[in-house]
Amino acid sequence: MTDVALRVASYVFLHGTVVLGVAWLVVRYGPDRPAATTHATWVAAFAVLLLLPLGAAAVPGWTWTLAVDPTAPPGAYEGTAPQPGSGPTSPTGAPIAASLDDGGSAGPTAARSGRAAPTESLRWTTLYHWGVRGLAPGFLVIWGGGALLLLGRLGVGLQTLWRWRRSATALERSALPAALARSLDVRRPVSVRQSPAVRTPVVWGLAAPVVLLPSEATDWSRPRLRSVLLHELAHVKRGDALTHLLSRGARALFWPNPLAWTAVAAATAARLAGSPAAAGSTEGDGDSPGAVEYLRLFRDPRFAAFVLVTVAFSFAYNGTVAFLPLYLSEAAALSTTTASLLYSALFAVTFVQLVSGDLSDRLGRFPVMAAALVLATTALVGLVAIPGAGAVPLGALVVALGLGSHGFRPVRGAYLVEALPERLAGGGLGVVRTLLMGGGALAPSAVGIVADALGFRPAFALLAGSMGLAAAVAAGLWVTE
Repeated sequence: MTDVALRVASYVFLHGTVVLGVAWLVVRYGPDRPAATTHATWVAAFAVLLLLPLGAAAVPGWTWTLAVDPTAPPGAYEGTAPQPGSGPTSPTGAPIAASLDDGGSAGPTAARSGRAAPTESLRWTTLYHWGVRGLAPGFLVIWGGGALLLLGRLGVGLQTLWRWRRSATALERSALPAALARSLDVRRPVSVRQSPAVRTPVVWGLAAPVVLLPSEATDWSRPRLRSVLLHELAHVKRGDALTHLLSRGARALFWPNPLAWTAVAAATAARLAGSPAAAGSTEGDGDSPGAVEYLRLFRDPRFAAFVLVTVAFSFAYNGTVAFLPLYLSEAAALSTTTASLLYSALFAVTFVQLVSGDLSDRLGRFPVMAAALVLATTALVGLVAIPGAGAVPLGALVVALGLGSHGFRPVRGAYLVEALPERLAGGGLGVVRTLLMGGGALAPSAVGIVADALGFRPAFALLAGSMGLAAAVAAGLWVTE
């Protein structure tokens, strides 16, 4: 399992950084190029990331060599078995310990063998080796859980689009889409439909693309409808549905690498900038929005409060994910195996996103968000209040925490898309994601500092307070809606 964890880590952090770093350098310092070319550069980088595991079969693998402590007892390492009467010896058969003086320096036997003495440096290396072996299962669980979560979100989105398509009806003004498709040289047949479930225009589909419009599209003026259709048909011409799958798939597999998130945001911005409707709207949108326009979003108290909810949740969730196994082992006095099993339950309930997304469509965004955050807060408070309750009660609290956290995330994304003006949608999403990623990145450091100074229970009380703040603000937004 250690070898698998090291290989996954090398792909995520080393290979991913090299590929995305090269793409960033090309985009940032290459010759001036249109947004479509910049977007294609990022798409190529995502394709390379997804093809890396396949290329590993044709490229020699990397070998990881870790030092072995010659004073370690027989059988201390995987693949070794204790032998009766055996111990670490020199090539002459004498015990290595006999060839060391009282000061710990190497004697003549060790010098002749060319073998390093068990110095403090070697002992630290051995401890590192044992640490890698101990952390490998946890790393695989965290990475696999995150990957499954992001892939699950992608699957939920595709399933929702499929459901919307089935309930949609054909657009009444069907002649305009066909004429615009010919003007853009879109050679694939495109179906334009409308549905009451759709809040903003969306396009999807590979072989048979579909443009879904809100039901009120029939009341739009001809210039507005033309502008929207030009924008969506540009997505069809560039094959942005495939681009979306590639970028989200790469982000799901390389999610621990911050460059993966940055690359997806940059590719999205380049895609939006390359749309003909983005630069030439007939409704007078003008030039691309600047930083001042994005800052004006925060003048809306409700939008600013919602951003506070997302940042507080991100802080609490990321801090919990980073330290929950250690908290269960140290504060709750559970065995490492039991703690790891309970930790995996946190990611085993990602299916709740299917339920929470459907409920938010029926009941509203804020009721579901508030309920999910209250559930997560209650679970964190329970973990802090009764750490010695035993494996079963703590396991139930971890499951409740997972249900609340994963239930909140898709509803948060859906509301954010609805709350942002279409003109500021791409950049606005990037701004909010940057803020919540910043809050999440600070959480492990903050928890570590508090844990070192006061202990794990006060540190997790801080996380419970952050989650409670998110729940209280979300409930306030629901009540005042």
